[in-house]
Amino acid sequence: MARVLGGLQMPVTQAVPENEKRILSGIEQASGDGADFLLTPEGSLSGYHSGFDRKEVAEAAARLAEAARDAGVGLALGTCYKEIEDGKERCYNQVRVYSPEGDSQVQFALTSGGRPLGQAMSLRATRTLAHRGPA
Repeated sequence: MARVLGGLQMPVTQAVPENEKRILSGIEQASGDGADFLLTPEGSLSGYHSGFDRKEVAEAAARLAEAARDAGVGLALGTCYKEIEDGKERCYNQVRVYSPEGDSQVQFALTSGGRPLGQAMSLRATRTLAHRGPA
């Protein structure tokens, strides 16, 4: 069975509500176009910076996952995201992948592999939250 992947092109700002609104519009369009998944740009929710509010981004990501689920579209959400590790807030440039059912399947962190930023980057799975189907 072929899958249809939609890509969202959008200007990314440092205003989370503005970015969220654009992504919601993209979800609606992807659903109307028959896409199975929507891929958003790097940093599309948070903006491409570390000065965002962790709670605001987490809540917006949850709303977007719910909207995508309601539209029957999977979501590969590009965003910077802050995790609490060892009692400290750490910022990661991530792709957070949600199934069309709204489940968070896996998070990928963009890493430089020790190379200076701006050179080729790789993805590494930081956490698999749910797994469905064969490996």
